[in-house]
Amino acid sequence: MKHIEASRELKKTHAKLQQRVEERTAESVKASDQLSREIEKRKRAEEALRESEEKYRSMMEAMNDPVYICSNDYRVTYMNPVMINRIGTSDIKGIPCYKLMHGLDEKCQWCVHDKIQKGEHSITELVSPKDGRVYHVSHSPIFHTDKSISKMTIFRDITEYKLTVRALRESEERYRTLTEYVVDGVTLVQDGEFLFVNDAFVSMLGYTDASEIVGKRAVDLISCGFDQGIKEIYGKLELGLSDEKIFRAPCITREGREFWVEGHHNIIKWKGIPAILTTIRDITERRLQEIAIQEETERLRNENIRLRSSIKERYKFGDIIGKSQPMQEIYELILKAANSDANVVIYGESGTGKEMVARAIHDMSNRRDKVFCCCELRSYP
Repeated sequence: MKHIEASRELKKTHAKLQQRVEERTAESVKASDQLSREIEKRKRAEEALRESEEKYRSMMEAMNDPVYICSNDYRVTYMNPVMINRIGTSDIKGIPCYKLMHGLDEKCQWCVHDKIQKGEHSITELVSPKDGRVYHVSHSPIFHTDKSISKMTIFRDITEYKLTVRALRESEERYRTLTEYVVDGVTLVQDGEFLFVNDAFVSMLGYTDASEIVGKRAVDLISCGFDQGIKEIYGKLELGLSDEKIFRAPCITREGREFWVEGHHNIIKWKGIPAILTTIRDITERRLQEIAIQEETERLRNENIRLRSSIKERYKFGDIIGKSQPMQEIYELILKAANSDANVVIYGESGTGKEMVARAIHDMSNRRDKVFCCCELRSYP
C-alpha cells in the first residue's frame, strides 16, 4: 500500500515538474522572442542613427562654409574640410577652439559658450583676429545622451559683402550730400510717389521738411504747387507714353506765390525698378524778362503796323511833306532806322532835307527823350 501511494506522489511531483519546465520553457521562448525583437529594434535604431549621422556629416562635408564642433570644455572634436583648409591642419587633439580658430591663448571676449550650454542658439558677427576678415557666425547646441552639450559653429565670410555695403553707403551719402548742397531742386519719383526730395526743392515749394512731400503722389502735384501741365507730364512718363525730357511750367508755393521752373527728366533704375529723376530750377527772373521782351516786341510790332498804315494815308511825316511813292519809301527807311540801334549816315545834297530826316528818325526812336544833335559832314575839293 505504502509503495503504491509513494508511486502516486512521485507521479504527481513529476507532472508538476514537467508542467513547470514547460512553463519556464514557454517563458524563455517568449523572453527570447522579445529580446530578439528588442535587438532587432535597436539594430534598426542604430542603423537609422548611423544613416542620420552619415547624412548630416555628408552635409557638413559638402558645405562651402567652415564648420567645427567643440565640447563643453572648449576642445575641438570635429572640423569639416573647409575649416581644415582654413586652419591649415587636421590635427585637433586637445586644442581649444579659441587657440585653433583665432590663435588666442584664452577664450574669446565674444565667446557665447555659456549661452550654448543653456541650450540657446546664437548669431554673431566678428572680425577674426587671425586673418582680419569679417564673418557671420552661427552657434548651435548639440545635445548628447549623457546630458552634455557640444557647440556647432558655422562661419560665413562676409568681408566682400561688408565692403560692398560700406562702399554703397558712402556713395549714397556722397551723392545725398551733393544733392543737398546744389541750388536746383532734385526729386526721385517711383511708382507715382516721391521717394526723395532735396532741401532746395522743399524750400522752393515753401515747405519746411522733406517728410511733408516724400510719399505723396506725383500726379497729385497740384496740391503740392504744380499745375496741370506737370501733372500730365509725370502721368505720361510713368506710363511710358512720353519722351519729353525738359519742361517749363508755372508753380505756386504753399503760400500762394507764383514762380516759374524749368525741369529736366531722366529715367533711371532704382532698386531694379524704373524711376524718374528730375532736377528743377527756378527761372522766374529769366522767364519774366522773356515775357517782358515778348510784350515789348509785340507792342513795337503793333505800333509799327499802326504807323505804317497811318503813313500811307498822310502827306506829312514829322516836318517832311510828300505822298509820292519815293517819299513813302523814305518813310519806310526812316522807320527802319528809328527801330535800330545802329549808327545811321544820311547822304544828300544841300537843301534836300537831311536834317529833317535825322529829326524824324530821332523823334520816332526810343531815344526821343534824349538830346537831338545833328552834325553835317562836308567834303571839299
